[in-house]
Amino acid sequence: MNHVVSTCPFQTCPVTTKELLLCVSLDDELLPVRAELLDSAILLLEDDALPACAELLDSAILLLEDDASPACAELLGVMLDELPPSELDDEPITSELGELPTGVSSISGKSEQDKIKANNKIVAESETRGNLFVFIDGKIEKSFRFLNNSPQNFYLTPMPFLLAILLTFSLAFSQDIKVRKEVLQNGLTVLLYENKQAPTVACRLFYVTGSVHENPANSGLAHLLEHELFKGTQKLKPDELWSAYQEAGGTDLNAFTTDLMTAYFVNLPRNKVELFLWLEADRMQNAVMREFYSERDVVMEERRMRYDDPPKGRYRETLRTMIYEAYPYRIPTIGWPSSIASLKQEQAEEHYKKYYKPRNAILVFAGDFSADSLLPKIHKYFGNIPAGEPFPEIHLKEPLQAGEKRLIVRRSDATPGIDIIFKTPGVGDSAVYALDIAEGVLNGRSGRLYKRLVEEEKLATSASANNSPNKDISTFAVSVSLKPGASPEKAEAIVWEELEKLKKELVGEREFQKVINNAFAGQVRGLTDMAEVATNLAWFEMYGSYNLYLNWAKSLEKVSRGAVQNAASNYFSRSNAVVGWLVPPN
Repeated sequence: MNHVVSTCPFQTCPVTTKELLLCVSLDDELLPVRAELLDSAILLLEDDALPACAELLDSAILLLEDDASPACAELLGVMLDELPPSELDDEPITSELGELPTGVSSISGKSEQDKIKANNKIVAESETRGNLFVFIDGKIEKSFRFLNNSPQNFYLTPMPFLLAILLTFSLAFSQDIKVRKEVLQNGLTVLLYENKQAPTVACRLFYVTGSVHENPANSGLAHLLEHELFKGTQKLKPDELWSAYQEAGGTDLNAFTTDLMTAYFVNLPRNKVELFLWLEADRMQNAVMREFYSERDVVMEERRMRYDDPPKGRYRETLRTMIYEAYPYRIPTIGWPSSIASLKQEQAEEHYKKYYKPRNAILVFAGDFSADSLLPKIHKYFGNIPAGEPFPEIHLKEPLQAGEKRLIVRRSDATPGIDIIFKTPGVGDSAVYALDIAEGVLNGRSGRLYKRLVEEEKLATSASANNSPNKDISTFAVSVSLKPGASPEKAEAIVWEELEKLKKELVGEREFQKVINNAFAGQVRGLTDMAEVATNLAWFEMYGSYNLYLNWAKSLEKVSRGAVQNAASNYFSRSNAVVGWLVPPN
C-alpha cells in the first residue's frame, strides 16, 4: 500500500524501501517557526505507515514547548541523539528525492554511510533505516535515525518537509479555490469544483431534510425514507440502482441521514458522471416505496443495535434531549421506537412527493470534469423537474438554560467516562471560530486535557474536546474515558480547572499559533480528498454558503487570544452545562 507522507503541489516520487528519509529544512527563514510547524507536520503523516516517526515528532514538539529559546535543530538533536540505533539493512538503498530546495547550494553528508550527491538532485544512499537530515544554511547539520522497521512503500516529497508544508499553505490559501455555483430555475443548487488530480469525480446529492423537520410522533421518517430510496423506481427494480453504480466502477456508494440533511453519494470514473445524473434525476421523481414495512423492521433492529443495547447508546441519546429543551435537534434522527413502529407508507410517500424536490436539494461534483460540459447535462436531467414545496421555517428558539443539568447512568458493561457539554451559537457567529481555537488548545496528545488527565494524573485513557458548529445552535463538548477505578469526581474537577484557565488567562502566543497551523494543515489535507471537499461544500452551503468552508482557516486567523478568553467566559459556565457520567454500579 502506498502512503502519502506529504501532500503538496510539487512532484512526488515513490520509494519502495525499509528506509524512511525525511528532510527537514531549517534555514534562516524557517528557524523561527519551530514547534508550531512541526506540530502541523504530524497531521500530514499517515498514522498506520509511520507510527514511530509521528511519535518522535510529537515528542520533539513536547520538548520544544518546554523551551522556546534554542534552535529547533538543536532541540531535535538533544532528543534524537539519545535514541538507540536501528538494525542495519543488508543491502544499500538508493532513493531519488528530486530537485534541491531553494536556498540549498551545497550539501555534505555526515559519513560515508550516508552519502548525499548534489548534482541538481538529492540522492540518498544508506544502509541504515529511518534517517532524518536537518538542513541549516544549505548543509546537513545533523543526521538522525527513526525507529521504523517494517517494509512499506512511501511517497516522499522532493522538497524539504517543512518547506513543502509552508509552500503548500501559501499556494492553497493565497488564491481562492474556484467553485462554480448555479441555481436552476426550479431552485436546485449546483456546486462544481474542478480538480484534475485523479480521473474520478465525487458525486453528491443532498436533500435538506432531516429530523429537524419532524415531530416526535413521526420521528425517524426521513431516515426510513433514505432506506426506501434504494428500493428502486418505476424504471429500476430493487438493487438495480446499486448494481448500476457498481458496474460503472462506482466506489464509496452509500447514503446517510442527519438532523439537517439526507445525502446520497458515490465516487465515479470521470466518464461515468452522466450515469449519476440519470439515476438521481429518476430517483428524485419516480421512487417506489417497495417493501416498506419489512424495511421498517430493519430500521427497528438498527435502532436496537445502535442505541438500545450498547451501554453508550441510550446514555448519549438522553444527553441530547437534555441539551436541547425546545429546538428539534432533540429528536433522534433514527426516531423513537414507538414512532418508528407507527410509521405508515402513506406518510413516507407524502413526504417524498412534497420535499424530495429541486428547491430542497444541493447537487455537488468535485473532481476531474469540465463544468462547461457538465452544466448543460445537469439542466437536461434536472431542469424540468417541478420545484416542490419548501419546508416550514423553524421558529423555535432555545430558552436560556435554568441551571446545570446532570445525568448519571450506571452500567456494569460500560466503559466509564464523563461528558460536559455546553450550548454555543450557530454557524455564522464569530464565537464559533474562537471556540475552535479553544478546542485546539484542549485537544490532542499535546493538548491540555490529555496532559493533565492521561499523562500527569493518570486518570484517563483519552480526553478530548469537540467544537461542533451547527445551524442555529452549536455545542462544545469535553469527553473523558476513565481508567477502571478512576474517580469521576476528580476527573471532572480537573476538566473544570482547565476550562477556568481558558476563562482567566490568555492562551500563550505559541500555543495559539500552533492551533492555527493545525487548522491550515487539516484544511490543506482535506482539499486533496475530493469526497471530503464535495461533502463539505454541500454541508456549508446548507449552513448558508460554501465559502464558510473554504474560508474557515482564514477566519481562524482573525481570532484574537482575547476573543478565545471571552468565548470561554461566555459559554463554559456551570449554568450552561449538561454533565453526564457513565459509570459502573457503586
